[in-house]
Amino acid sequence: LKPNWLKPCMSLQRSLWMDAPGRRPPCPFRLLALTLISRTAALWPTDPVPCRDDLAVVAQRHFYRTGQAAEIGVLKGEFAGTNVDRWRGLYFMIDSWAYRPGDDDVDLNYKSDVDNRRHYMMAKRRVRHAGNRTRLVRGLSTDVAGQFEDG
Repeated sequence: LKPNWLKPCMSLQRSLWMDAPGRRPPCPFRLLALTLISRTAALWPTDPVPCRDDLAVVAQRHFYRTGQAAEIGVLKGEFAGTNVDRWRGLYFMIDSWAYRPGDDDVDLNYKSDVDNRRHYMMAKRRVRHAGNRTRLVRGLSTDVAGQFEDG
């Protein structure tokens, strides 16, 4: 079973479900895929991860060695909000939340400090239900990498 048609579940989820306050309801296609996969094999390593929402589940089951995970490029925290529901350890959210001169990614590189502050606050709100298990780290990934031990 290779449910490649499920990979864009985040966009399907947005179009099929209305946002719940602070959290999104589960993607119906992801639930179907997990039901089908659970009958044949465990989620990863035998099957591809059907949806990016399942990465935290895979990490929790197979990579919880240090109890820490990091997301690089958080912006508004939509993905982080989903991940902290499934990841039980400490979750680092790394983003510059600032204008990056010379960065060609004009789509997500906002010059406005007001926009960047708003995105930071949105990310913070999206994970508040996880309490003290989240850390927002401001900076470029290459600049803050030295703050973390290899593991």
